[in-house]
Amino acid sequence: MQVHPVTAFPWTARLLLLVPPLVPGTLSTIGGTVGTARGLVACAWLAWIVATVGAWLPHPVGLTAARCALPVLVALCAAVADGSTGSIVGTTAAVLAAMLSASAHFGQHFVQSGAYGDERRWLLRLPAPLVLPTLIGWLLLVAPVVAAFALGGAGSAVGAAVLSAVSLVGVAFVPRRLHRLSRRWLVRVPAGWVVHDDVALEENLLLRTVASMSPAPADTGAVDLTCLAPGTPLELVLAAPVQVRPTALVQRVARCGPLETTRSILVAPSLPASVGR
Repeated sequence: MQVHPVTAFPWTARLLLLVPPLVPGTLSTIGGTVGTARGLVACAWLAWIVATVGAWLPHPVGLTAARCALPVLVALCAAVADGSTGSIVGTTAAVLAAMLSASAHFGQHFVQSGAYGDERRWLLRLPAPLVLPTLIGWLLLVAPVVAAFALGGAGSAVGAAVLSAVSLVGVAFVPRRLHRLSRRWLVRVPAGWVVHDDVALEENLLLRTVASMSPAPADTGAVDLTCLAPGTPLELVLAAPVQVRPTALVQRVARCGPLETTRSILVAPSLPASVGR
C-alpha cells in the first residue's frame, strides 16, 4: 500500500516528537540540572508540549503551533544536550520533526483537515516581503519566554518577572499575526474557486468560472497575488472578468491599483501539481 506524503509527513513528525522525552540526555535532564540550565530544560519542555499538541491537532491552528514551537525545541535540545548518545538522538529527532513541519506536504495535511464539507484547500506559499517580518515576529514571541525561563532558573526573580510580562504582550499579539500565514488558501468549493488570503486581498475572491489553470508563462498579464512567493505560480484564466481588491502590499509589489478588473490572476499554492485533483 502506497502512503501519500501528505499523510506520512505529519505522522512521522508525531512519532519523532516521542523521542526527546524518552531518551536520556535531553528533556530528561531536568532533574539533574540547576540554575540557568534548569530553566532552559523547563522551557524545552514547554516547547515540546506546544509542538506536540500542534502536531496532533489536524487544523491550521495546529500547523501554526507546530511550526512556531519546533524550531525552539531544536535550539533548546541542542543547548541542554549533555553530549551523550541519547542527547544526540533526541536532538536529531527534533531537527527532523522541524524539517518535516516546514514541508508543503505537512502544511497541506493541516489546512485540508480543517476544511468544511466539500471544500478542498491548498496552502499558499509565503510571500517574499513577509519572510523577514515573520522571522522577527517569531523571535519577539519566543525570545522573552526562553530568557524568562533561563533567568528564573538562575534565581533572578525580577528579571524573570519583567521578561514574563514582555512575553505576555508578545503572546497577545504575535501568534494571531503568524496564524494568518496558515489561513492563506486556494479553495475549491461547489460554487467554484475561492482565493482566501487576507495578506493579498481586501476581501476573499470567488471565481465561479475558471476556464483554465496552468503554470504561468513569463509574459503573463495576470494580476499577481503571489507577492513574489518562490516557485512558478499558477495562472487562473476566467471565463468572465472579475473585480479584484488587492491589499496595499500587493499594490506595491505588483504595481496595480486598489481595484482591478481582470480575467486572469496568479496564485502560488505550495503543492501546485495537486491543485484540482
